[in-house]
Parts: sequence; C-alpha cells; structure tokens
Amino acid sequence: MDQWEEEGKIDRAIWKKMGDMGFIGLNYPEVYGGLDLDFYYSMILCEELSQCFSGGFTITALVIQYMSAPYLLKYASEELKEKYLKGVIAGDLVSAVAITEPGAGSDVQKIQTTAIREGDHYIVNGSKTFITNGYYGDFLLLLLKPIRPKVVKVSVCS
Repeated sequence: MDQWEEEGKIDRAIWKKMGDMGFIGLNYPEVYGGLDLDFYYSMILCEELSQCFSGGFTITALVIQYMSAPYLLKYASEELKEKYLKGVIAGDLVSAVAITEPGAGSDVQKIQTTAIREGDHYIVNGSKTFITNGYYGDFLLLLLKPIRPKVVKVSVCS
C-alpha cells in the first residue's frame, strides 16, 4: 500500500481480489453476485479497512461499496444492474462517482449540474471536481439535476 500512496493510484488487481472474496458484495442480493448479509458485516469491513492506514484506499473502497453500488441497486434498470452492478460486485469493474462541484462541494441540494433530454440523449451542463476513481474507473455515476421541458397544456372551451 505504501507504493499505492506514493504513486497516487491503487492497483486494479485488488478490486478483483476483494470481489472474489465477497467483500464488495456483502450486503447486495445474491442475484447480482452479492452475499445478502446483514449490514453488521459492513461495519466489520469498515473497521478492518481503517486498519490499513491508507486513507486513499479506504475511501475508494468505501465509495464503491456505499455510494456507487447502492445508486445502481436502487435506481438502475435491470439491464444496467446486469451490466454494471454485477461487474462491480465481482471486482471486474471499478465505478467512479461524480458528485462534488466547485461551488457546492458535496452538498447534493446545492448541485448545479443539469441534464435535459434531447431526443434519445441528454445534454449535460456543469462542472465536477474530486471525482473518486475518475482516474481509472470503468464507468461514471454522475449526480445531476434533470431539467424537464415545460409542458404547455391547452384547453379548448366552446
């Protein structure tokens, strides 16, 4: 881990090892490769990770386990869960999380990044900083505010 701290990056092989050992999927449903264990096991994992004395590694592991994967579990379609959540739990994919903004910090109520649907895609406007795993993530979870086009309701009276 000293080498990881010195280089400023974590060896990707550790995620596969943690996935193989079941550490990434402790509280996730078995259908996605998790162990479906009580949250108490997560507390033990957090305590043990803190003993490695590498803040960079510990926070990265916890962001994957408790920020990105829960978003996927709660909000993603089954297609996205199959494609990404299973890969994260297995340790085959590393997720990156983009929440923090220059003017809002990590206060999700104050974020300014927006997305508006235009046809079959979105136009995203805004800035993010301190993207955990942004350097080597396989995919990115981006927190933003959707802008819904205004719907004009027309009534006809005769």
